[in-house]
Amino acid sequence: MLNTVSISGTPGTGKTDVSKALVEKTGYELLDVNEVVKNSEEIEFVKDEERNTLSVDIGSMRKVLEEKVVDKTVLEGHLSHHHGSDMIIVLRCSPEELEERLKSRDWSEKKIRENVESEVIDVILQEAVNMHGDKVIEVDTTGKNSEEVAQEIQEILEGKKELEEYRPGTVEWSKEYLYG
Repeated sequence: MLNTVSISGTPGTGKTDVSKALVEKTGYELLDVNEVVKNSEEIEFVKDEERNTLSVDIGSMRKVLEEKVVDKTVLEGHLSHHHGSDMIIVLRCSPEELEERLKSRDWSEKKIRENVESEVIDVILQEAVNMHGDKVIEVDTTGKNSEEVAQEIQEILEGKKELEEYRPGTVEWSKEYLYG
C-alpha cells in the first residue's frame, strides 16, 4: 500500500465520510486539511464572508502539511490535492445528486450553483492532474455510500482494481448537465 493518499473533490462528493471509513479499514492516520488550515497560525488565509469560503495561501499550507504528515496518512479535504501524496484520489458525484447533497447543508443557491458548476467542469480534477499527472485517479461516488466507496478505494490501494478504470476522464458530467 502507498504511504500517503489525498482524498480531494468538490464539496459534497463524500470526502469526509469516505476518508473516515477508509482509515478504519486500512489503519492509516487521518489528516483533515481544512482543520489544519483553520488551526495553524503559520497558514495565511482570508475569509470571504459573502461566499462563506477561505482563500488559502497554498505555499504556507504545503509547508505545514509536510510537517504534519506521518507514514500511512490519508489527507482529506478539497485542498488535499495540493500535497504531494503518493496517490491523489478525486471523488466525483453527478451534478444532480451533488446539488441535493449540498441543499441538505442549507447552503445558499449561489454557493450550491458554484460548486455544482465546479464539479461539471472538473475544476479540482484538472488542478490535481496539472500538479500530479498520472498520480491522479477519480472515483465516482454517485449512488454509493461511504463504506462502498472506501471499499473501492481500499481495493485500488491494494492493487485489486485496474487503475485504468479510474484515470482522469472516466467520469464526465458536462454532457448530462449542459445538454440534459
